[in-house]
Amino acid sequence: MSAHEHQPSEHQSSENQPSEHQSSENQPSEHQHGHAHGHGHDDPTAWLPEAVADAQINLPPVLDRFLAEMSDLKPNHIVDLGCGPGVGTLELAKRFPNASVTGIDINQPALDLAAERAEAAGLAEQTTFAQASFDQGIADAAAPADLLWASMSMHHTEDPAAALAHACAAVAPGGRIALAEFGPPVKMLPESAEAVASGAWDRFQVVLDQWLAEHLGPAATNVQWLELLGEQSMSDIQLIECPIHFPAPLATRERDWLSTHLRRGLDFTDGRISSDDQAMLQTFLDPENPDGVTRSDSIFVDYGRSVYTAIRP
Repeated sequence: MSAHEHQPSEHQSSENQPSEHQSSENQPSEHQHGHAHGHGHDDPTAWLPEAVADAQINLPPVLDRFLAEMSDLKPNHIVDLGCGPGVGTLELAKRFPNASVTGIDINQPALDLAAERAEAAGLAEQTTFAQASFDQGIADAAAPADLLWASMSMHHTEDPAAALAHACAAVAPGGRIALAEFGPPVKMLPESAEAVASGAWDRFQVVLDQWLAEHLGPAATNVQWLELLGEQSMSDIQLIECPIHFPAPLATRERDWLSTHLRRGLDFTDGRISSDDQAMLQTFLDPENPDGVTRSDSIFVDYGRSVYTAIRP
């Protein structure tokens, strides 16, 4: 977990995570799913199960918080931009049963799985899926949206300002855009834990942030989304912080998720943090360790998403 809770696909999302920033066109992930995950797998669909599991953890609480703040939303057409394997698309369809929902992604295997999942959930008639690139525009892939939702996808774009302009242009007058991006970093240990008290966890997070900046580029951490929305002449521009909290003791699903992301983070930082810090943090992945992720009753999960939202006049 990067200091920004590095995920693969929620969509992404976002997971055997390649650089969350190699061009979004080259990696599929919970995110822009406009990419083709370069995870070194021969199977281009190998990342999809993890992307689904990741999104199932992350998306519901973020959507719950966002929609609680936007209780007056009554969209007829919703676009899920960077839908990946469709977890968010289906969540939106369930929350708005009278709306049509279009999932857009550049990665065709992800779209194929999304369509299969929609069929299995009985939502095939309410949902459609289309292939398109954020950076080249999405106007031909979807009719104007009353709600355009983009979760952990916009930071994969090569030109965030241009991609946002394309996204805003796909919103109907009076419609709302919402971009869910990185929020507060992941915490999992009480302050009394040695890994926290010794500074190992903080040092790990700093190095992970550096990795994130190197591999995802400026769109991951430095884009001022509120300012960019203002440049698109959007109105009612807001930032909604969406905390995600799973208290101790964690359920099996959350333990599995945390183990996956801690393991990924340690893979990313291997050789970049001290051997002592690496060894200490690796112990949390030992299934026999009573203080590890698998067995501890004190480990929790706290992090969040930041949702940037506005209305097209």
